[in-house]
Amino acid sequence: MFKKLGLEAILILHAAIVGGIIGSAVGKLGIPQNWLNNLCEYPRTVKWIESLGEVCVSRYETLRTTLAE
Repeated sequence: MFKKLGLEAILILHAAIVGGIIGSAVGKLGIPQNWLNNLCEYPRTVKWIESLGEVCVSRYETLRTTLAE
């Protein structure tokens, strides 16, 4: 698969993965505000990403509670 991607695409992919890992560790407050202001993955806005995070946490908590019973 990577053979068909250019070097730039591979670097962007790696940057996105690293950014996701670091972002999950530092949270929204650990991300510079100007980076948040310039997110351009339409239609995935900061609000959309926050909503996704809330859904993930809610489902995790439900699963954890279910498995503990």
